[in-house]
Amino acid sequence: MTITKFISSTLLIAMAMVATTNAQTIENVTPQQLIINADAVFAGTPITAENELLDTFATDEGAVSKVIVEEAKVRREPSPDADIINYIKEGIPVFVIERIDNWYHIEIEGIDGYIYKEQIDESSLSLIPYTKTIVEEVEIEEETYLGEEVIGYAKQFLGNPYVYGGNSLTKGVDCSGFVQQVFKNFDIQLTRSSRSQYASDGYKVSKNDLLPGDLVFYGYNGHIDHVAIYAGEGEIIHASTPKTGITMGELYYGKPIIGTKRVID
Repeated sequence: MTITKFISSTLLIAMAMVATTNAQTIENVTPQQLIINADAVFAGTPITAENELLDTFATDEGAVSKVIVEEAKVRREPSPDADIINYIKEGIPVFVIERIDNWYHIEIEGIDGYIYKEQIDESSLSLIPYTKTIVEEVEIEEETYLGEEVIGYAKQFLGNPYVYGGNSLTKGVDCSGFVQQVFKNFDIQLTRSSRSQYASDGYKVSKNDLLPGDLVFYGYNGHIDHVAIYAGEGEIIHASTPKTGITMGELYYGKPIIGTKRVID
């Protein structure tokens, strides 16, 4: 199973800039004017004046922020023959991701595309510290409950014979021997009889909380004479009788349930 892990950190705007040009003052930098493609964030307030736009730009480790100086065609690929996906009007700041030959890879309000280099201009810069948000895809193994592995292992012996006192999962085994030998494969040591397993092994759980791999004890008048392994979905797997051998059946297959226990930590 593939899953996606998000390592997130907070974008910190530590100050508001006040830019003054030609006696015009604009305050309060907006998040849309942040450049989030370097090891620092650069923010500024755009001021338009005759075919030029004063905005921030950064040259930190080759990452730059530039702005449109004339209406630009945003293309899907860095080619004059690529499809036009949008237009950006003069005076609109953009986020520059990278430069590819004569093209800039830009992003603005969810638009991701390419514009020709001559349609962008550089300007002053100011620095605001920030922390990055990183999305990382990793492969992790899905954790499986051991009880499900126990049931998968036990099922390979379905149809093998029931033999009273037997200890062989292939040649013959009785109910408690079946339980003991199955769990032995998972380094879980259980006692040999159904009565001793109920008295000594694991801990009690409610019938309403049964998980695959739990033990179900049956009998009459408080006297335990049979044990099975809960397989999930209201079923058990057990060495039932000489006639049926190792088989699957319903949880309430006939005999009353005296108790249920869990031997898996």
